[in-house]
Amino acid sequence: MSSPGFIENHCERYYHGQYKAFIVENRLAAGADYGPRPDSQITRRDQPLRIGWIGMLRCKRSLDLLAGVADRLGDRVEIHLHGIPARNEIPVFEPIIEPRENMTYHGRYRAPEDLAKIYEKLDVVWAGDFMEAGESSVWLLPNRIYEGGYYGVPSIAPEGTQTAAWIHQKAVGLSAPESLEESLPELIADLERDRTILTTYRKALLSLPDDVFVQPPGFLSNILKGILGPKFA
Repeated sequence: MSSPGFIENHCERYYHGQYKAFIVENRLAAGADYGPRPDSQITRRDQPLRIGWIGMLRCKRSLDLLAGVADRLGDRVEIHLHGIPARNEIPVFEPIIEPRENMTYHGRYRAPEDLAKIYEKLDVVWAGDFMEAGESSVWLLPNRIYEGGYYGVPSIAPEGTQTAAWIHQKAVGLSAPESLEESLPELIADLERDRTILTTYRKALLSLPDDVFVQPPGFLSNILKGILGPKFA
């Protein structure tokens, strides 16, 4: 399971007393070179606020929300999309982005090679997902909160999700309530006017140990030992 949400809302509901669960978060993989973590200061105070949506771009509502932010805030924001669009979930993708000068789709990227240069250009990450609204989209913890966290970029998540709980428990980001079509542009407008809280969250992220964001070496081996017993080698 990638978060406690799956245990609480699925395993306990359907398999109470019949399972042994292990949490394997969607952290950055062990052993790769992600480069040094950046300086704690935010310097882009007089430039548009840069929002990133990175990874498997599979959520039509997220795309529509970000397009709404782009329309409401104009040249006060830039929205940068990196990754692979899920065409079965978002059949109309480029035509949403291309008419908006403040939205850019950068295409596929390589991990870990491209991660540092992607995140160094961002001020905040959108970490919402509604592809399986009411179920796994509420319970999951997406890769982008770990990638962004490693590089000191705070996230925004929908309230009432496991992602929002993770962000608030560590005091490293923000959440927005429904209706997001109104609350998200308002929140981002506030951040664009005053970025002090982003600097605070950035410093908090960069003060956390690497293994909050990067899976420690041997972690999966220890999980297998827990499953298979002491004879596992």
